[in-house]
Amino acid sequence: MLADADGRVPWCGDGYYLAARPQFTFDSDFHAGAYYVQEAASQFVGHLLQGVEVAGRRILDLCAAPGGKTTLYASLVGPDGLVVANEIDRRRAQVLADNVRKWGTGNVAVTTCEARQLGGFEAWFDVVAVDAPCSGEGMFRKDRDARGEWSEGNVKLCAATQDELLREAWRALKPGGVLIYSTCTFNRDEDEGALERMAASGYAAVPILAKDGTYRGTLTEGDLLWAIKDLYLMDMKQAEGHGIICLLYTSPSPRDRSLSR
Repeated sequence: MLADADGRVPWCGDGYYLAARPQFTFDSDFHAGAYYVQEAASQFVGHLLQGVEVAGRRILDLCAAPGGKTTLYASLVGPDGLVVANEIDRRRAQVLADNVRKWGTGNVAVTTCEARQLGGFEAWFDVVAVDAPCSGEGMFRKDRDARGEWSEGNVKLCAATQDELLREAWRALKPGGVLIYSTCTFNRDEDEGALERMAASGYAAVPILAKDGTYRGTLTEGDLLWAIKDLYLMDMKQAEGHGIICLLYTSPSPRDRSLSR
């Protein structure tokens, strides 16, 4: 497969662009789990965790199907770590489980839980990733159906779902842990808006990655700056649009504890 590579993905050491899309289903290496095919933008989560100690830790991938980011998390935590890959849609969960089996790391548990059930594992995960359902504006270029499905009503519905997912993700996250929130939309209500509503509710969060890719120092609790927004700096000819924000859970105040229950 590397013979067909068209350069490396700059933010992922193991990522390569393909000059053309081959027939993966006919490739024995693909079925053996030697590689996984995904958008270059999705591979950016590995860059976000470069400054975080994740080997041997626990990661919750709350909206995991089809499993591209899950395979990356599984590789990062290693054999002593654990990834809980959750997908509420059982049909999509089957695809997720298939991809996890192909990857073969043996450190992933696939679940089909409501977010509130996983939120019940209070302060248990070192990293929680929420790749939230969204209005899909970042897919408009390659998917005409995504354009036709867009509506203001759907944006509002997605935003409400995202708020619920973030609340439960925060419950499951350890103090001092990292929350990665991502969408494939550019819509402000679903990106900055979700984090603004979170901040307004009193959650103790600070961003840990600046737009230039460098880690920030300690910020005052309550500051909420946008660490990564829509990855505009990426070569958009080679990657679909993502909004990704990486937050550090600071020491919780009593108000934070009451919010998380």
